[in-house]
Amino acid sequence: EQGEVIVDGLQPFIPILVGIDGSTLADPLMQPEGPGLVITPRPGILQDIELAVATSGEVDGTLTRAGGGRLEGVDVELVDGSGHVAAHTRSEYDGYLLFETVPYGRYTVRIGKLSAQALKLGAELGLVASVGDKTPSVHLGTVVVGK
Repeated sequence: EQGEVIVDGLQPFIPILVGIDGSTLADPLMQPEGPGLVITPRPGILQDIELAVATSGEVDGTLTRAGGGRLEGVDVELVDGSGHVAAHTRSEYDGYLLFETVPYGRYTVRIGKLSAQALKLGAELGLVASVGDKTPSVHLGTVVVGK
């Protein structure tokens, strides 16, 4: 209830990664901020660690071709302000795409490099997704790709 746990039975002097399994959290939009911490248990010594969780959101949409038809199997990326790919997904058979557990922030949406080459398209879609307190779920709607 208070977010505390005691772990017993660890092998002394053998480092172990301690983390939070995001699927065990009651709120699916709360996720661990990182993989966890490596600790080395020592007999008779208690070790306090703090593991952070953060609120996240989701981004969805549907890819279609200009002139009609859904685009399936297309890699799509969310890119943060530093130019790093923060999340990636692949469109489903009906063109639907979903980015889950996206940290709050502002992202540009683009087609993955290999998918853009295969489709003979530019990667940039000209879309921005801002995930935050007021918009934890961003719906891109129908995203038309191509001319």
